[in-house]
Amino acid sequence: MTLWSTTAIALSALRRNRMRSLLTTLGIVIGVAAVVMMQAMGEGATAYVGQAISGLGTNMLIAQPGARRTVGPPTLGAPLFTTSDVEAIRRQAWDVARVVPSNQRMLRTVGGSNNRNVSVNGVTAEYFEVRQWGASLGRLITPEDNRQAAQVCVLGQTVREALFAAQDPVGQEIRVHDVSCRVIGVMEPNGASAFGQDQDDIIFMPFLTFSRRIVGNDRVGSIMVSAASADRIDSAKEQVAAVLRSRRHILPGEEDDFAVRDPREVQAVLQTVTGILTLLLAGVAISFLFTSVILAIQYIGDVTTSFRIGRWLLGGLEVVGFLPVIHVLPFAVVGIAILLAISRDLDLLVVGEESAASRGVSVTTVKKLIFAAASLMVGGVVATCGPIGFVGLVVPHIGRLVLGPKHRTLAPFSVLAGGTFLVACDAVGRTVVAPIEIPVGIITALIGGPFFLAMLVQGHTRQRLRG
Repeated sequence: MTLWSTTAIALSALRRNRMRSLLTTLGIVIGVAAVVMMQAMGEGATAYVGQAISGLGTNMLIAQPGARRTVGPPTLGAPLFTTSDVEAIRRQAWDVARVVPSNQRMLRTVGGSNNRNVSVNGVTAEYFEVRQWGASLGRLITPEDNRQAAQVCVLGQTVREALFAAQDPVGQEIRVHDVSCRVIGVMEPNGASAFGQDQDDIIFMPFLTFSRRIVGNDRVGSIMVSAASADRIDSAKEQVAAVLRSRRHILPGEEDDFAVRDPREVQAVLQTVTGILTLLLAGVAISFLFTSVILAIQYIGDVTTSFRIGRWLLGGLEVVGFLPVIHVLPFAVVGIAILLAISRDLDLLVVGEESAASRGVSVTTVKKLIFAAASLMVGGVVATCGPIGFVGLVVPHIGRLVLGPKHRTLAPFSVLAGGTFLVACDAVGRTVVAPIEIPVGIITALIGGPFFLAMLVQGHTRQRLRG
């Protein structure tokens, strides 16, 4: 048969089955488009955050009161910094080029007949050097303005448009809360931050003016630090943290009640998320590949083979004798032994990778061992019993609630309780509509699906309460 005749037969089959051909093509187009869009969104978000971080300033670090979080603001409740802390950093952190104290509050601002709630920041003249942010009209705050606690202010573009529209605001008087100040400049447009916040909806005042007339004390809400060079950022961060620990009388081994944040961390987290998305997409692609292989085997096999494959895909415990158990046993024993051997490292990883690494855990090695152990156990069991879902989700979660996070007890509990749960589900499947037998995979899915949704709702509610 020639290539031309084969093509003609294929086109004829497509014409005879127009709707099926259209739906198949549509499915392929949607699947490929979804993969491309997710990859493009991840890469675009990473690039955007990188540009936004570079726009924050040169070699910048930010110290804030409160316990550390990887992403988002530090926790509340810790005492604020003081101007003495700022001076101590200037003297003792030798890899730091500039130190800028900063305070911020949302205040009602009135200009003429217009008013607006605005983020008002008290800063020193060095703030604009660290941020590399200039004025489009007038001038910026100077060291002299700060020394004299002058009642002057610089407006962001959004505030200028809201209060003065197209007028030139330089030289005009506005009232911030109950303090009058003279507008000396307008900032260059800076656009939205990496998290969508309008950076132009802001007013700057001299730090001492803000402290004396707005706050009423010398407390400092945050400290911006510029390292002497890009290769000194990490050492500058360590020095700032050491100075603040000493100033706040934090003993060795105690948790910091402040956070020194590097904006690059946000980009690193986003890159990690993008990598996870890429890995998930690769998993979906591999899943489609092996699903196609299974379908091909079903298609070319006889009715008995096709039924057995379909039954295996639903999961079940229809094994006879101890031979299948002996086949699975080496995989299970090796996997459980690995998990027990690294149980202490797993306990530390629950706290966080950075914390675990600081306590001597080789995070990369432990991850590889977890992957190897899970692959051995899951591969051996699935080859014998088929893919039975949700057991590994329901049982370990309940075990963690009952026994706590210690993996030396949690791992063997999960094995024994998981087996008991599986046998109970199998018994339900064999008896609930007897003599018809429901595959155990269906029973576990009916239990695990609602359980998983309940976990998602509970986690979302807990996160919202924390926020």
